[in-house]
Amino acid sequence: LDLRIAAYLVAQACSGLHAAHGLKDGAGEPLDVVHRDATPQNLMVSSTGELKIVDFGIVKAKNQLHEATQTGELKGKISYLAPEQVRGKDVDRRTDVFTLGCVLYLATTGRGPFNGDAAGTTIMRIMAGEYAPPAAIVPTYPELLSRIVSSSNRTKAVRPKTASTAAPRSLPSRSASASASRSSASI
Repeated sequence: LDLRIAAYLVAQACSGLHAAHGLKDGAGEPLDVVHRDATPQNLMVSSTGELKIVDFGIVKAKNQLHEATQTGELKGKISYLAPEQVRGKDVDRRTDVFTLGCVLYLATTGRGPFNGDAAGTTIMRIMAGEYAPPAAIVPTYPELLSRIVSSSNRTKAVRPKTASTAAPRSLPSRSASASASRSSASI
């Protein structure tokens, strides 16, 4: 996938999640919505090129009517879980920021940042924050995108606080994008 297109689509996903994160109830109180599964399968591109976030089936929100996640139960796809999800700790909008950092990594390198041979290996890598820098996979990887991936995949306390602040603000140049696209696998 061309880096400019990947960055554009992830920026749209950030914008959509930022809107969902900011939803309020009828009294003006924040709903504290967290998607918890903003993975490639749930990011659809419309015929007009707009990205749509779908499947809010495991969303977490304040004052939910359905059962809370049970201890030891994971919600979401393992390769995209934030460390706090793996630990069964509280999730918030920064959990979705982590997932979008994984999506950006996958879309621009052709592989997930934490993928291991088995689920246990993937979880250990997530918990340790171990992943190859994107430039180790795509030598011409733009520094701007590398910084976004790095900041999104940090611990919750130092992750960008909102999806809008994590979004790519400017796109890689055409020459960097074309060179990196030739080097990476398509998804």
